[in-house]
Amino acid sequence: DLDFGLPYRAFGAFGKEGWSFQVGRDKLSWGPGITGNFALGDHLRYHDMGRLTIYEDNFKYTFATSFFPHPSQYYPILEYDNTDPDYGQFVYRRSQDQPLAGMNMFMGHRLEWRLFKNKVGLTVSEAIMFQSSDNTDTDLVEQNNLDTVFDLRFLNPAMIYHNLYIRSNANSLLTLELDYNPVRYVDIYTQIVLDEFAIPGEGGYPGVAPEARPTAMGLMAGAKASYPVNEGMMYGSFEWAKTD
Repeated sequence: DLDFGLPYRAFGAFGKEGWSFQVGRDKLSWGPGITGNFALGDHLRYHDMGRLTIYEDNFKYTFATSFFPHPSQYYPILEYDNTDPDYGQFVYRRSQDQPLAGMNMFMGHRLEWRLFKNKVGLTVSEAIMFQSSDNTDTDLVEQNNLDTVFDLRFLNPAMIYHNLYIRSNANSLLTLELDYNPVRYVDIYTQIVLDEFAIPGEGGYPGVAPEARPTAMGLMAGAKASYPVNEGMMYGSFEWAKTD
């Protein structure tokens, strides 16, 4: 395949014992899943990303970002057609001479532990998708004094993103992973993802408050094995996943 998105993989990286930093274009995937992972999977050909990793023998911390085109840069092209009476004006406003505006990005941090003589793995990751408002309309900018602003507090690597009350601009996702090696070459794992959840008694509890958003969760369970055979490897896996 050849397209204008090449190269699919090109980055710079540096580091030393205990840490590394990478910036550029590469695949990203968080989790043990074979068919995919909830928070961050390898279904995209690449991410335009930056990643900082700090690690020791039994602990690893990762802070990653991935940037995407803002929907205002491409959705109107899909929505408009040349039979629209304003099509000519639309083409002028969306020409390559117009400055790009808006931000759409993924940001997440991931904490991994290896426990009980490396037999058990525990991982907690939290991620957020942040999108600025569509302010490419010049008249709208002048009327409301809008601007593309990214608050640096969102880049806090220790931030609990669920504590950011910015629903109009962002959506956060919490993932818990657990894996266990009962015998050599075999790994049993599970992954739980939490997108929307309200505790009993909370004002926005589903079924009580009419404005409440429904619970949104996911569960994955699986097992995989790899066994060396001569100079090759025999491997297999079973995986089950469900989102509510």
